[in-house]
Amino acid sequence: MGGKIMFTGKSITVIGTLALLLLLAGCGQEQSQVTPKSAMPAGDTGKAVPEMVVEDSDAAPPAPPAEAPAMEEKKAASGSSMEQDTPAKSPKTVAVSIKGFAFNPKDAAVNVGDTITWTNEDSAPHTVKITGMPESDELSKGDSWSKTFTEAGTFSYICGLHPSMKGTITVK
Repeated sequence: MGGKIMFTGKSITVIGTLALLLLLAGCGQEQSQVTPKSAMPAGDTGKAVPEMVVEDSDAAPPAPPAEAPAMEEKKAASGSSMEQDTPAKSPKTVAVSIKGFAFNPKDAAVNVGDTITWTNEDSAPHTVKITGMPESDELSKGDSWSKTFTEAGTFSYICGLHPSMKGTITVK
């Protein structure tokens, strides 16, 4: 045969079948994504080969980084609008003074579960009479009365002894 390799029809069929099997076997395997760990520096002659990291494509993506607690505290302390969007808020108490025959502040906005405390700073007695709710006891100078709001709505109130003294409470 003189050093020539001869392929018969049968040997070509066997080689083709083996090639096809290898090709099909490769298609059934999981695909992987190759990500370069580092890039080659500019002007490199190509002699150095960068390291490669192989990641399975079925692997879960990394979780996004959680916001640092210090950032949350900063937002809460700054009184930004983000604070109002925070779901689990602690109940707060809002102070309303009664002075000069007026409520100060006259209008108050609170959330459900918050409390308003009225304190009489006048020498004259006053009461707090919220529409649809029982009236407070008579408050002498230095006395306080508190009400915790359990439902949302807008409530008007007056001093039962001096009806010209008015205010509004908005409960969100």
